Amino acid sequence: MNFLKKTLKYFKHSISNFSNTTSRASRKEFMIFYAISIIIGLSFPLALLFLLIPGFSLLIRRGKDLSLSSWSLLVFTIPIINYAYFLFLLLAKGDKGQNEYGYPTEYIWDKPVKRKKAMNHIEEQNKTSTLDNLQSKADILLKKEPYKEKEKEKEIEFNF
Repeated sequence: MNFLKKTLKYFKHSISNFSNTTSRASRKEFMIFYAISIIIGLSFPLALLFLLIPGFSLLIRRGKDLSLSSWSLLVFTIPIINYAYFLFLLLAKGDKGQNEYGYPTEYIWDKPVKRKKAMNHIEEQNKTSTLDNLQSKADILLKKEPYKEKEKEKEIEFNF
């Protein structure tokens, strides 16, 4: 996938998530959205009105990527400090791994989603443990010796 298509996908993702303020937004998504917004604003100033709500939502999600509360956006009401805060949001790296607002956002078009593999593995473990539980309950009801699954050692690497 070429650079322009990826860039437009990030922008489209930001626009389509205008009502989502519960997840996190990556630094790349934040940078691309505001870079394209500046270009659109220079070309069509009235179009910026349509980008206000998605931009505000993106500010909230970017703050959550840095473990900041939504209330921290009140800094934008203070002149001059608001520019420094915007640069901080633009340049700071997000938290690695899970924080109080969830997992980092992963984009399918950017790289393979490894968390999905981990979730599939957890679901498989849950199915196996549920089957073992049902078998154990059946053995108890039939007054048989408790069912014991053979010990299987599976080594699975998760590269997060």
